[in-house]
Amino acid sequence: MGLARAMQRRRRMKFEELFERRQTGQLSQEDAARVLGVSVRTFRRWEGRDGADGDDGLLDRRLDRVAEVLELYDTTYHDYTAKHFHEKLVDEFGYGFSYNWLRVKLQDEGRIRKARRRGAHRRRRPRKPMPGMLLHQDGSTHEWVPGKTWDLIWTMDDATSEAYSGFFVEEKGTMSSFRGLSETIRRKGLFCSLYVDRASHYWKTPEASGKNADGTPTGAELHGTRPGRPFKGMAHGSRKAQGGFWIARRKSGPALLAESAIDALSALSITELGHVAIVISTAGVATRLPPWIRHLDPETILCGYDADKTGDTAARRLIENHPAIRRMHPVEGTKDWNGQLQAARHRLAG
Repeated sequence: MGLARAMQRRRRMKFEELFERRQTGQLSQEDAARVLGVSVRTFRRWEGRDGADGDDGLLDRRLDRVAEVLELYDTTYHDYTAKHFHEKLVDEFGYGFSYNWLRVKLQDEGRIRKARRRGAHRRRRPRKPMPGMLLHQDGSTHEWVPGKTWDLIWTMDDATSEAYSGFFVEEKGTMSSFRGLSETIRRKGLFCSLYVDRASHYWKTPEASGKNADGTPTGAELHGTRPGRPFKGMAHGSRKAQGGFWIARRKSGPALLAESAIDALSALSITELGHVAIVISTAGVATRLPPWIRHLDPETILCGYDADKTGDTAARRLIENHPAIRRMHPVEGTKDWNGQLQAARHRLAG
């Protein structure tokens, strides 16, 4: 902005000098325009502005407009994307410049970052030419009202962005997807194709629920750790969107935190952990308790993270944040609860 205004002052001084020579007949419009590096039409317009408004007529009005836009962005719309900010400026303030002009100005002034180049599968594609050729359906987890977290199931058309169905559910799944499609078909009839994400109620992922080359199942999150205790999905009451799941033996008693689903399921099969009432998978090492764990109201919480540097460091930080939690390790010589279970089975087999 400082350089632009300096160049504007310099241009005005140069114009005044050339304008005086034009008045005395020393220069033609063509020669004066060539010296200033502008077209004859532009020089003629500047002459008209100078005659009507004086020196102020030569000011670049776009600089004031940029300052206004930046002030609006900084004071009111700093949390908007460039696209949404442009829509606000056009609809509510009557600005007529393009979205691309606004985006470049915000980037040049350091208000927004330039986006990284999209991968081939993330690049924009043209919309479908007619309604009904492609629908989008997705679920969004959010605290839509204070203290209430729901999933919003939204079904819309690709060609027009028209919303055909929208409703809240406790947790998205197969039936909520069917409901959205049913409402759409009743209103609009059959559609040609459907675009969704990789959620488990839409797709069966072979890597997560497949089998080894010898036909034995793999993936403890879906198959459990022994034939007598199959695990075919997230446990009832789980808060997958907030990380982890839990399985309860009894309504009251100690709760054990494990890093992964396979460790949580293994802990349920270890005889020495029979006193544990609830086993919780935190889906990784957490240094603060997820809010949903408090609703289980365990008598005590045992931190059963892996017996390695990462697990010990995370456990120490967790206990610093929640002093009532106690550390609990797998037996000596094993890293985690799955390792302890495998070691016990090897001993029985031997």
